[in-house]
Amino acid sequence: MKKTGIIMLALLCLLSGCVGVGSNDWRYELPNQYEMWHINANHIEIGLVITNTMTIYKDSNPQNELIGIPANVVEIAYNEQFVCAKTIEPEKTNAYNDGEEVMVSYYILDTRSQKTYGPYVNEIDYDKMVSLLIDDDLIDWERTIPVPENAIFP
Repeated sequence: MKKTGIIMLALLCLLSGCVGVGSNDWRYELPNQYEMWHINANHIEIGLVITNTMTIYKDSNPQNELIGIPANVVEIAYNEQFVCAKTIEPEKTNAYNDGEEVMVSYYILDTRSQKTYGPYVNEIDYDKMVSLLIDDDLIDWERTIPVPENAIFP
């Protein structure tokens, strides 16, 4: 009986290392209760966080209005109100990180009104919208891989 208990404990310890937040996962705090979460190498997204739950769509329904930025976020720039992001298709992550040219989509998130603009598939349309919406300077673009400097690990 004692041996069975030890085996069960060892199995539990082994399995608990594979469940939940991974050791490489992180979060990055943004303005107005928004955060960027690294869930895995091909899944970094931005959403409104309330009681440790991230919401990307209004009322958590993917059929509803976008109030965050879906995966895969590869660069961000922000100020006290707006978060801008470049996203790519998750399967293009390795190519992007290797410096290959891949199609980028641009998003603008107003964290005060919880409204997302985009995706914009070219930089010209994105720049026009930035000039219409954003008065204050944004920080310079920051890559999400490798880990951003102020990321918080669990």
